[in-house]
Formats: sequence, C-alpha cells, structure tokens
Amino acid sequence: MGEFTPTLEDVANISRFPICGDQSPFDIALTPEEVDKLAILRRGAPTSPNTSLRFSNWIQYFGDANRQGPCWLATFIALWLGQFVLCDFLQDCLHECVFPLALAIARGDTIPLAPMFLGHLYRLLNQAQLLEKSASGTMGVETLLNSGFLQVFLWERFRGLEVHSLPHSHAMKMADWGRGSYMSESLPLVCRWFKLMQRKGQDFLKLLDNVENFVFRPYGTSAETFTIVPFYADVSDTVEVLAAMSQSSQFKKYAMLNVAPIPLPTLGDSRSEISVPYSPYRVRQQFRLD
Repeated sequence: MGEFTPTLEDVANISRFPICGDQSPFDIALTPEEVDKLAILRRGAPTSPNTSLRFSNWIQYFGDANRQGPCWLATFIALWLGQFVLCDFLQDCLHECVFPLALAIARGDTIPLAPMFLGHLYRLLNQAQLLEKSASGTMGVETLLNSGFLQVFLWERFRGLEVHSLPHSHAMKMADWGRGSYMSESLPLVCRWFKLMQRKGQDFLKLLDNVENFVFRPYGTSAETFTIVPFYADVSDTVEVLAAMSQSSQFKKYAMLNVAPIPLPTLGDSRSEISVPYSPYRVRQQFRLD
C-alpha cells in the first residue's frame, strides 16, 4: 500500500499530548522555590559522577519517606516523562533534562509534548535502522523505543486485525488504580487497548499490503465516550477541505501542522535541543492529498 507513518494527529489522539503550548520546553525559567525543588529531584542521583541516574535508585529514594515531599507531583511527572514519553536506549536511566519540564508541567504550564514525542520516536527509529544495517549478519542489536505506542497506532489505523478495543466503562475500571483520586472521565484512546494482545497466527503483513484495510480517518465520533481531538471537518464521513467545525481557528491550525513539513523539536543524544525532520509529503495518500 506504500508508506504510512505516525503523525501528530495520531499522537494527539492516542496519547493526548498537547500539540501546542504556552512554554518553550528548552527555555524554562524556574522560580527560587522551583530551584529548591530541582535540587530535591537531583538528590535521587547517585553520588558517583560516573554513574548514571538509575530508575531503580529513583524509585527507592522517592518511594517511601519522600512520597509526600514538597515536589511529589514534579517527581511523578519526571518519572512519567523519563520512562514513557522521552524514553531512551538506556532503559534503566532517568535523565535530568526532564526535571525542568516536570517542574513546568507541575506548575500548570502547557508543554508541546506531541511534537517532542513524535520527534523522539522518529529519532529512535532512525537510530535502530542504522544500527541494524551496520550490524547486519555480524551481531544482535538491542533497541528500545515506545513499541506500545506503535502497536496502538497500528490497531487504530488498520481494519481486520483480530483484536477489539475495550468499552469506555471497562477501560475506566482498569485505569482507575487510584480509586478515583486522579482519574478524569476523559481518557486517551490508548486506554481502550489496555492489556490487549493480537491473536497469534494472523497474517499481519498481508493486511498491511492491502490499502483497503487502512483507516484514513480513524479518530471520529465512533469512539464512544473517549474524547477525540478533531483535526478535520467531516462531511458524510469524508473530508472535503482542511476546515473545522466549531473552534475553527484551533482545529484548522492543528490540521495544517499535521501536514506541514516542519521540523520536530526534541531531545538529542546529548539531551539538548535538536530538530527531527517531519516529512508528511512522503505519505500524501495517508492524508488524502494524493
């Protein structure tokens, strides 16, 4: 069927990450109180400067006596960012670069995590491809990336797969580990695939080769009570123009960003800002632009 790829629309709907924000992720000014909290977050780091900040050490330090400390929310967000959003090849490491992001989110700033996540995913996929090419036939290659997101992306985008999403009520029960303490009625679409597995033995590659199985507009009104981030104005289930329905300026902006070849800002190997190419023109058919 040609090429297809995860887009900003997929990230926004599956993971509910913001596409735009009110705070640059690479220029975060901290208040004196937040500087003190940053020092607390860094205490989870090992004493040796040659040793990486380990995930296990982080849990041990903040899991007990420091659970109700002054920056417990930023601690939880930093853990989430480092392990699930901007994960890296070193899966047991937690990078300090996420600490300012966590403090900004904890105080209420909106960080554009969708382009950061997608750029990070593209970067890791590119690295994995280069490693496999260079090591082909000589050694095994161990890679780490957000395979869970890629799996849900395929389930949302393809018909005929022998796996069925959970109803909203079931997804709420499975996601509500805190017994309602932190739960919202609005769940991201990833929650409707919680703990599901595809049946073994199905010819998945055959499904991928048939363009009739690809869902060009998967995020419509059929998602029960899951909240959808709309990008387009649907007319009889077909998209006529890149227009919007009610909040036209916001949705039109999202639609344009989804198809614009704009570099995605994210974190590089040195944990500093880099730009990763976003090339929607290579998948024009996926956007119904070809």
